[in-house]
Amino acid sequence: MEKNNCIDSGCGFEIVHMDGNTIRECNIFINTFSIFKCTNGSAIIEKDGITYRFCSGTHFCLYETAHLRVVQFSDDFSCISCNIDISFTTELYPYLDNKIWSVIDYSNPEVIKLKEFQMLDIIFGQLNIIYNVDNFQFKRQIALHTMINYILVMYNILKLHIDINKTHGEVPTMLNNTMVDRFYLLCSQHHTKERNIEFYTQKLHISKRHLYNLVNSSVQCSPKQLLDNFIIGTIKKLLLTTSLSIQQISEMLNFPDQSTLRQFFKRKIGQSPLAYRKENKQ
Repeated sequence: MEKNNCIDSGCGFEIVHMDGNTIRECNIFINTFSIFKCTNGSAIIEKDGITYRFCSGTHFCLYETAHLRVVQFSDDFSCISCNIDISFTTELYPYLDNKIWSVIDYSNPEVIKLKEFQMLDIIFGQLNIIYNVDNFQFKRQIALHTMINYILVMYNILKLHIDINKTHGEVPTMLNNTMVDRFYLLCSQHHTKERNIEFYTQKLHISKRHLYNLVNSSVQCSPKQLLDNFIIGTIKKLLLTTSLSIQQISEMLNFPDQSTLRQFFKRKIGQSPLAYRKENKQ
């Protein structure tokens, strides 16, 4: 199930209440941005193939190309998701740079301590109020700035749990990180310039076969497919948030020419970059 295609709520996102029966055996693929909060009970979830315990009071975010699956849940489990429209996501991009999004990628329900959720709870409550108020002037603008506040608070809390090594080319690490986590972050950092898997295996000091086995067993796709998802996400972002030509985008993303980028995008998405821009850009 893919989320976040077109949401007509007047504020750019929807609030969905779910229990165990609603989310049972549900595979959720995120192509923009979503927030999840557990309101009761607990569950075992897989985020991008990594298993976490999702307990009452905890939050986490899913960002572009992310995958969520609920494996187990208690009888009293319930959660709320805030699912953001693709056009609303493009409005967020100018306010939040790639450094912020790369840290948000590390959001999961175990990394943040319960006492650190207080401010996130307040802002999430504000998003609920905004969503449920009808005929309110400037509703979308208020929703936008409230969502930015949530993301910035989440970013600042996550930074406390990530050991950011500022030396050139090194990979930030986090408590309980795995090799797949590190590959995921490297893709986030370098996909605009490096599309060759050998670059990533050298950074990780492992073989291509070993990386394939790790990624495939974790998220049921190849390292190349995961890397391509990052590239597609960035192309979509540039198509929807800038007026750059296809030639300019191909140069930014290190494609040999615009024809190669067009073929790559159409093979993955099923339509040309210009058709995607025309259909989705407001």
